[in-house]
Amino acid sequence: MIILAHFLSCKNNNKALKREPSATTGILISSKQRAKLFVRKLNKPTADNIAAYKEYNIFFNRLKRTTKINCRKINKQTIQKTWTILRKAMGKLNNKTSFSQTFLINGTLITDKCEIAEGFYN
Repeated sequence: MIILAHFLSCKNNNKALKREPSATTGILISSKQRAKLFVRKLNKPTADNIAAYKEYNIFFNRLKRTTKINCRKINKQTIQKTWTILRKAMGKLNNKTSFSQTFLINGTLITDKCEIAEGFYN
């Protein structure tokens, strides 16, 4: 069984044939090859043709499954990076370590933690 590593990339140069995000050009080419083997198996059902189709079909299904998983991982990472960039641009970072040490309560600045707590309580 021949395993071609470039089929596992998520890039697709032929966008007209793209059916879903994980349908790369390599998978489309493999699909055509599988269809040819299937026709050959139907027209001339010899043991070699049947075995070749079964072996290629197993390879093709593994290839599709692996490509889908890889594309999901890449898309998840891309979405996380996108939201990180958006949060930075909006200035809404999760910075929980920097709290204000002074609060303005009733017109006076208060720095004592107990007085701040009492001010929020009242």
